[in-house]
Amino acid sequence: MAVKETMMDYIKETSIIGKANTEAAEEIVAPLVNEFLKKEYKKIVIIASGSSNNAATTARLYMEKSLNMDVKVVTPFTFEHYDHRLTEDTFVFGITQSGRSTNTISALEKVKKLGREAIALTGFPESEVKNHCDVVIDFKVGIETVGYVTKGYVMTVLYLTLFALMASKKLNLKTENEVAKDIKQILDAFSIHPEAVQKSIEFYNKHKEIFTRMKRLQICGYGPNFGTAVEGALKISETFGIPASPYEIEEFMHGGYLELTPEHVVVLINSGGAGSQRTLEVYNALHIITQNVFMIGSFDLPEEDKILRIKHNIDEWFNTLFLVVPFQVLAHMICTDLDIWGKAEEIIKFENAIKSKTEKPDYLQ
Repeated sequence: MAVKETMMDYIKETSIIGKANTEAAEEIVAPLVNEFLKKEYKKIVIIASGSSNNAATTARLYMEKSLNMDVKVVTPFTFEHYDHRLTEDTFVFGITQSGRSTNTISALEKVKKLGREAIALTGFPESEVKNHCDVVIDFKVGIETVGYVTKGYVMTVLYLTLFALMASKKLNLKTENEVAKDIKQILDAFSIHPEAVQKSIEFYNKHKEIFTRMKRLQICGYGPNFGTAVEGALKISETFGIPASPYEIEEFMHGGYLELTPEHVVVLINSGGAGSQRTLEVYNALHIITQNVFMIGSFDLPEEDKILRIKHNIDEWFNTLFLVVPFQVLAHMICTDLDIWGKAEEIIKFENAIKSKTEKPDYLQ
């Protein structure tokens, strides 16, 4: 009997797929770029749920910077029922890695009712979503059978980043040299990815007692890595089953910190850029309340026991591709060490009572 792959298998596979997709960037993003270039668009709306929504949130600022236009990320239910005003110069598409998310499928039907072309990005182009769209685009993630996606999240961030990069090249918003520089940063980020995995495993093992006993987690990020904080919180809460909340670093100082006790765990993402010094200040001050304060970063942070340093010069627009790794590793290793991968009976009954995805195909069983 074949051994089922785990979250860790997909975490480790991410760097391989990421490099391959980056090297084939123009080819894999061409279907979406071609759709985008059909008209002179001035705004983008992305419809997505869960980790797909978090990935779009992570990529959004780079997309705006590269394409010089507003990019909005909206959940499918909100789009379908409340927030669906689309001007003629708005480019809209949905994302569903599984191709089975019923809310995203319903929102894409709404797009068609509004008289617009329904475009879906998915990891499974032969899934149910193809029956509800005009255009289905494979974002080249490959199979991921574990429901708590890791590889898929990073590949979605990558695809949206490469889409913006190649579209900006076509629109003469970036020079060949600027495109080559960004591609190098992305490739460097995936070269670092295996190191980030190994350091995260070592970091977890060093602080295993704190992580396996934590009852409440808060994660702070900023800029592109606010999306990393949101995905990190989702990954911990959906696997470990504890409340985990994401904050933008300065918003944390406007209420989030008030619930802290000495037992709380806080992880700060220090990704360089405008928020770096403030994050370091918050990290130091938090020790007044709790010693369970951790910081992760991709450059020369202080050498301290609870700081995970991944020392490479990858700027904040691209270190998103590996700064999510510590949270993915934590989710996998906590649940593996505590042997809590099985869902509670009540959770399974709830999922059966309120469907959010179409039936699982054989290749995902």
